[in-house]
Amino acid sequence: MEKVKPQSWLFKVAILSISLMLMIAPNIAAAIPLMAKTFSSQSASAVQTLSTIPNLGVIFGIFLGEFVTLKIGSKRTVMLGLTIALVTGVLPVIISNYTVVLVSRFLLGFGIGL
Repeated sequence: MEKVKPQSWLFKVAILSISLMLMIAPNIAAAIPLMAKTFSSQSASAVQTLSTIPNLGVIFGIFLGEFVTLKIGSKRTVMLGLTIALVTGVLPVIISNYTVVLVSRFLLGFGIGL
Protein backbone atom coordinates (compact mmCIF):
# COMPACT_ATOMS: atom_id res chain seq x y z
CA MET A 1 0.00 0.00 0.00
CA GLU A 2 1.25 3.46 -0.87
CA LYS A 3 2.10 5.80 2.00
CA VAL A 4 0.44 9.20 2.02
CA LYS A 5 2.84 12.10 2.41
CA PRO A 6 2.04 14.63 5.18
CA GLN A 7 2.24 17.44 2.61
CA SER A 8 -0.47 15.96 0.37
CA TRP A 9 -4.01 17.34 0.29
CA LEU A 10 -5.42 13.87 1.04
CA PHE A 11 -3.49 13.70 4.31
CA LYS A 12 -4.62 17.20 5.30
CA VAL A 13 -8.27 16.42 4.50
CA ALA A 14 -8.06 13.17 6.48
CA ILE A 15 -6.63 14.93 9.55
CA LEU A 16 -9.26 17.68 9.29
CA SER A 17 -12.04 15.08 9.01
CA ILE A 18 -10.84 13.26 12.11
CA SER A 19 -10.56 16.56 14.00
CA LEU A 20 -14.10 17.52 13.03
CA MET A 21 -15.35 14.08 14.06
CA LEU A 22 -13.92 14.61 17.54
CA MET A 23 -15.98 17.78 17.97
CA ILE A 24 -19.42 16.39 17.07
CA ALA A 25 -20.30 14.67 20.34
CA PRO A 26 -20.71 17.73 22.61
CA ASN A 27 -22.49 19.82 19.98
CA ILE A 28 -26.03 18.91 21.06
CA ALA A 29 -26.03 21.13 24.15
CA ALA A 30 -28.04 23.82 22.35
CA ALA A 31 -30.70 21.28 21.40
CA ILE A 32 -31.35 20.03 24.94
CA PRO A 33 -34.52 22.13 25.44
CA LEU A 34 -35.99 20.71 22.21
CA MET A 35 -34.95 17.22 23.21
CA ALA A 36 -36.67 17.70 26.58
CA LYS A 37 -39.92 18.35 24.68
CA THR A 38 -39.36 15.30 22.48
CA PHE A 39 -38.59 13.07 25.46
CA SER A 40 -41.22 14.57 27.76
CA SER A 41 -41.60 11.28 29.63
CA GLN A 42 -37.95 11.49 30.74
CA SER A 43 -36.60 13.66 33.55
CA ALA A 44 -34.51 16.74 32.78
CA SER A 45 -31.38 15.05 34.11
CA ALA A 46 -31.99 12.03 31.86
CA VAL A 47 -32.19 14.30 28.82
CA GLN A 48 -29.04 16.14 29.89
CA THR A 49 -27.29 12.79 30.14
CA LEU A 50 -27.56 12.58 26.36
CA SER A 51 -24.97 15.34 26.07
CA THR A 52 -22.53 13.79 28.56
CA ILE A 53 -22.78 10.06 27.82
CA PRO A 54 -20.50 10.25 24.74
CA ASN A 55 -17.64 11.20 27.06
CA LEU A 56 -18.03 7.88 28.87
CA GLY A 57 -17.98 6.12 25.51
CA VAL A 58 -14.78 7.95 24.57
CA ILE A 59 -13.13 6.66 27.76
CA PHE A 60 -14.07 3.06 26.95
CA GLY A 61 -13.02 3.52 23.33
CA ILE A 62 -9.61 4.83 24.35
CA PHE A 63 -9.03 1.90 26.72
CA LEU A 64 -10.16 -0.73 24.22
CA GLY A 65 -8.55 0.98 21.23
CA GLU A 66 -5.13 -0.43 21.98
CA PHE A 67 -6.40 -4.02 22.00
CA VAL A 68 -8.41 -3.48 18.83
CA THR A 69 -5.34 -1.96 17.14
CA LEU A 70 -3.23 -4.99 18.07
CA LYS A 71 -5.86 -7.30 16.56
CA ILE A 72 -6.79 -5.50 13.33
CA GLY A 73 -4.16 -2.78 12.84
CA SER A 74 -4.24 0.98 13.23
CA LYS A 75 -5.76 1.89 9.86
CA ARG A 76 -8.65 -0.55 10.28
CA THR A 77 -9.16 0.64 13.86
CA VAL A 78 -9.53 4.24 12.68
CA MET A 79 -11.91 3.15 9.92
CA LEU A 80 -13.93 1.06 12.41
CA GLY A 81 -14.16 4.00 14.81
CA LEU A 82 -15.26 6.37 12.05
CA THR A 83 -17.86 3.88 10.81
CA ILE A 84 -19.26 3.37 14.33
CA ALA A 85 -19.37 7.14 14.83
CA LEU A 86 -21.08 7.68 11.46
CA VAL A 87 -23.77 5.05 11.97
CA THR A 88 -24.51 5.88 15.59
CA GLY A 89 -24.34 9.61 14.92
CA VAL A 90 -27.07 9.36 12.28
CA LEU A 91 -29.25 6.83 14.12
CA PRO A 92 -30.96 9.38 16.44
CA VAL A 93 -32.19 11.25 13.35
CA ILE A 94 -34.10 8.16 12.28
CA ILE A 95 -35.26 6.76 15.63
CA SER A 96 -36.57 8.92 18.47
CA ASN A 97 -36.69 6.32 21.24
CA TYR A 98 -34.82 7.59 24.33
CA THR A 99 -33.02 4.30 25.03
CA VAL A 100 -31.88 3.94 21.43
CA VAL A 101 -30.64 7.54 21.39
CA LEU A 102 -28.81 7.03 24.70
CA VAL A 103 -27.07 3.88 23.47
CA SER A 104 -26.24 5.46 20.13
CA ARG A 105 -24.72 8.50 21.87
CA PHE A 106 -22.56 6.17 23.99
CA LEU A 107 -21.46 4.27 20.88
CA LEU A 108 -20.77 7.57 19.11
CA GLY A 109 -18.32 8.38 21.88
CA PHE A 110 -16.88 4.87 21.69
CA GLY A 111 -16.27 5.26 17.96
CA ILE A 112 -14.59 8.61 18.54
CA GLY A 113 -12.43 7.05 21.26
CA LEU A 114 -11.19 4.32 18.95
